[in-house]
Amino acid sequence: MKDCEAEKLIKRDFRTRGRVPVSLSTAERFLHSAQKNLEIEEYEMVQLAAYYSAFHTSSVKR
Repeated sequence: MKDCEAEKLIKRDFRTRGRVPVSLSTAERFLHSAQKNLEIEEYEMVQLAAYYSAFHTSSVKR
């Protein structure tokens, strides 16, 4: 990541820190949805919900 910053491919945006709790909450909701859909064997929805959960988790920066 530091290499990408050094090459100006990405930059830190400290305004995003306020969105961290929202992103984590959204990720948790999608994970719960994936678990519920797994119980009823709705595998396509499991895949979508799991993807969105991972997306929202990965959008949280350290």
